[in-house]
Amino acid sequence: MGGGKREDDHLRTKTPHIAFAEQITSLTERVNHKLDEIGRPDLRIAPERFGFEGLEDGESELQYIYLRFEVEAGLDVNMTALTDSRSEVDWLADYARDIAGALPKLDQARKFLIRYQRSMRAAAKRAAKEMNTEAVRLDVVSVGFKPVYAFHLYREDWRDAASVVLAQVNVRKTKIVVEDDYAIVEEPDDVADELQNLIDYD
Repeated sequence: MGGGKREDDHLRTKTPHIAFAEQITSLTERVNHKLDEIGRPDLRIAPERFGFEGLEDGESELQYIYLRFEVEAGLDVNMTALTDSRSEVDWLADYARDIAGALPKLDQARKFLIRYQRSMRAAAKRAAKEMNTEAVRLDVVSVGFKPVYAFHLYREDWRDAASVVLAQVNVRKTKIVVEDDYAIVEEPDDVADELQNLIDYD
């Protein structure tokens, strides 16, 4: 089957990791420039805060790139963006715009997110302890946050933006075999029901 050269063919002529590194360098510069433009030069990001998914399959397109926003040491919100563009230049512009627009909201929400994560972790540990029997054991491995799309954080009030960030409770479940699983939970009062669902529906 014949055809013209795709706009993203230049990515596939490089190894995925080389393409990723080059994109991250440009994306970091663009995001920091956008932060300068909106008056938040204090919110600098470094290339090592980016991660990627999908490269094990030979993919290297920008939609697999996400930013790890550090709420506090050991606690991140992974954030990515959406784009319909096939041009790498436009991809970078779309990502930089969305991520730079969302970062100030996450920065304002730090204390709220820390309290939220701690309350969810406490609720998860209490619920897991009450559920443990001779037949099943549930151990809370960690409590973090479900990855978010940057545009979902475009809210006038940071509290509305923070409400989009949901807890992800990671557990180790021991019944007949040992399995790792997780539940996405909005409120501490919902934790017990969500963890029970992990036990009931294998």
